[in-house]
Amino acid sequence: MDKKPEEQRNPRSPEASIASDSTSTSKELDKRRWDDQSHRGGYESFGQYMREKVKKLDKQINTVSKKSELFKGISIYVNGLTEPPALELRRLIVENGGQYHTYYHYEFTTYTVASSLAKTKIAKLRKNEKYIRPNWIVQSIKAGYLLPEKEFLLLSDESTEETHANALLEGARNPNFLNEFYSRSRLHLISTMAQEMKQWVQRLRAEGEPIEYEGRSRLDH
Repeated sequence: MDKKPEEQRNPRSPEASIASDSTSTSKELDKRRWDDQSHRGGYESFGQYMREKVKKLDKQINTVSKKSELFKGISIYVNGLTEPPALELRRLIVENGGQYHTYYHYEFTTYTVASSLAKTKIAKLRKNEKYIRPNWIVQSIKAGYLLPEKEFLLLSDESTEETHANALLEGARNPNFLNEFYSRSRLHLISTMAQEMKQWVQRLRAEGEPIEYEGRSRLDH
């Protein structure tokens, strides 16, 4: 009785091997990504983690019973020491319909509440950024309506523009302006390095040490 030839197993084609390896690698990457996320709450990046953290924090802070809607649509961020202190301002703004931001959000935070403003910060103010005194919140609550902000702003729009203009003029009028600008430029770095290299080569020649240039030997070939 003839024996049937043993069934030959078809070897995997290169394409099949690649596909299998690719699937295996993909699964491993997914597993690593899943493991990593299990340790950081499933967030794809630190930025996403921080955004969600701030959002949750703001939600917790601003979830209180309201006494009025006086500051509805208004949000504040407290910067530095104030009177009343930040915790008291937070309670006052939230209880009266406003929002308290733990972090400053440009174009979303209505006011930065502060008692003073450094000159360096004034020069860096962006458009529509407003610093207001804490007393605006206290006095508005006492009055029962929003008092005009102009009387409580640490810096008006006109003085902000003037400060920016003065900062630019002061820099241009500085007799060391060009030297300071050049000293910070990339051109200065390149020029300085070139001078140092020339001095180094001259010193080696003066000391009689042989100088070999690898680049030149490569060009000969």
